[in-house]
Amino acid sequence: IAASKRSGLLKIGVTGDLVDRESRLNQSGYGEISDWKITDNRYCDNAGEVEHRVHCLLSEYRVSRSFEKEGSLVDCREIFNCSRNKAIYAIKKAIKLSSI
Repeated sequence: IAASKRSGLLKIGVTGDLVDRESRLNQSGYGEISDWKITDNRYCDNAGEVEHRVHCLLSEYRVSRSFEKEGSLVDCREIFNCSRNKAIYAIKKAIKLSSI
């Protein structure tokens, strides 16, 4: 989970390098936001599946944003307007479901 204090939004995604990902989110201005801070992380074996489940569980909180990257407009599909606790709960639930 990456959080933006200024916008109050969360970005939920998968990475293998937390420090690099936080840096790249801010350098690119992902979702036109440049104060991303990774606040929580979990290791899981089925990261792609877990990410998809989390996004489905939080779909009602998805925020439609875009930003320009290398001259192209990119739609952000991993930004949510929900509490950090709600996001953590969704992640724990998704991890549990993916291990069944």
